[in-house]
Amino acid sequence: MQNTTDDALDLGTCCACGGVANVRNIIMLPFETPIPGTGWGCFVCHLPANGASAVLCDACIESGAEIRYAVSGYTTKKERIPYDSLTIPFLHNMKYHPDKDD
Repeated sequence: MQNTTDDALDLGTCCACGGVANVRNIIMLPFETPIPGTGWGCFVCHLPANGASAVLCDACIESGAEIRYAVSGYTTKKERIPYDSLTIPFLHNMKYHPDKDD
């Protein structure tokens, strides 16, 4: 069944190149987001939704482009901050992920 609505994914500008075409890749970053409760979390290791993220276009994902910005707040708000302003580490607690290698 083909989607007939105009519900295109719009994540705003790419956090690497600043473009708007094919920005559909959400990357979890290893830092806290500046606005607690608006980022990624992990049910398995009991992390709150405080992880920062970036959104990248297909071309930047494929080329391994450097991330220059991070999402500030909810992804749908499309606000960005400089990547290097993120300073507080936010990582999985691997003792709760026994299926993963350290």
